[in-house]
Amino acid sequence: TAVHSMGYSLTYFHNVDHGRANGLLLPAFMSYINKHKPELISTILSIMGFDTVQQFRDTLNDLLGVRESISREQAEKYAEIASRSKNVSNSIVVPSTDDLIGILYEALVL
Repeated sequence: TAVHSMGYSLTYFHNVDHGRANGLLLPAFMSYINKHKPELISTILSIMGFDTVQQFRDTLNDLLGVRESISREQAEKYAEIASRSKNVSNSIVVPSTDDLIGILYEALVL
């Protein structure tokens, strides 16, 4: 999925474990998907015991601790890299490069 594609840059350029990278990105990606497929995200959240994406985000923030951050320029570069990955097309909603930039901004640009 797009989460994996975006996570690879965090792993490669910032030495962030890939699982952690995915955890950092997943709430922002779910927020993006929620705009297009709210019933799907509601089902996923319910199965996990959450009512909102924000509750899920808060739980991951507690588990992951201090978050890594990237610059706006890095977010744009990593979105461009991710947009060329075949993994992005496996997403339930296929994000554009601009969408990927927005997800990275939400997740990691402080």
